[in-house]
Amino acid sequence: MDAWRLINAGFINTVASDLTDSVLAETHKRGHIKEYAAINAEQIQLEDDSFDFVLCKETLHHMSSPFKAMHECLRVAKFAVVMIEPQDPMIDLPINPQYDVPGYEEVGNYVYTFSKREIQKFAYGLNLLGVATKGQTDAYISGCEYAHCLPDDHIWTATQKMIQDHEVQISQGISKASYIQSIIFKKAIGADIFNTLSQAFPNWNFVRTDTNPYL
Repeated sequence: MDAWRLINAGFINTVASDLTDSVLAETHKRGHIKEYAAINAEQIQLEDDSFDFVLCKETLHHMSSPFKAMHECLRVAKFAVVMIEPQDPMIDLPINPQYDVPGYEEVGNYVYTFSKREIQKFAYGLNLLGVATKGQTDAYISGCEYAHCLPDDHIWTATQKMIQDHEVQISQGISKASYIQSIIFKKAIGADIFNTLSQAFPNWNFVRTDTNPYL
């Protein structure tokens, strides 16, 4: 789906990936995506800087070693890695103690959640150029997979209401977004571009992480 959206947005060279390529092959057969590959993000069999950018959307939280996958994604990306993952409710303010329990999915994996501070520390440790982060609010109602984004669809209406209510709580400082969007910039992107982006998108939190005075 993400590759399809990127293609429709004008990105020409887009490679869709998944742990296996069975669904990707069918999607390619139907003409929705172009290139695709079966890739294990924790051990990517590709050369350094194979792509300009890497997008990980709702995938790292399924893994047993998500930071290993982040290292691998950074290795094969020339400029930056974009991540959209569940946000940790217990790191960064405000903290909600009722969520201080581990989450698991039916297939057996622990649900790893991320925080702004955690991602920044990851970039500090590698002395990368910088990080940009922004919250993203979502809502899930059973059956929404078959709903339509129309005013007379009760699931669509209820979903919008849930998101609006959550965003009010965020604005009041009593809650935070359920997802965190982040962009981890490598030095190849250039400090001038990073600074320009930080000024052009003030609703994102930009932090330079190439601050180690001993390197």
